[in-house]
Amino acid sequence: MAEDIFDKTHTYFRQHPKVMALVPLSLGLIMIVAAIQNWNWLYAPSGTFRGIGGISAYFGRTIARIVGVVVGLIFFFVAYIMFNVTKW
Repeated sequence: MAEDIFDKTHTYFRQHPKVMALVPLSLGLIMIVAAIQNWNWLYAPSGTFRGIGGISAYFGRTIARIVGVVVGLIFFFVAYIMFNVTKW
């Protein structure tokens, strides 16, 4: 059963590669909106150097928000490349 679902999903994404590009596009949009809105759940200092919260703890919230925008733009670039792929 699980192999059947995997095979169907794999076949679907091979036939429609542009649909998979919605994943990095969504992540990029979330990262940029979070940086603009200064969302605490993403930029709160975490005490460890893991993720954006860690960057916020060690380098400050402003630097963490700049990194969030840069990461969001990278996700947009990946989505752009994926939208332009004709065959995987």
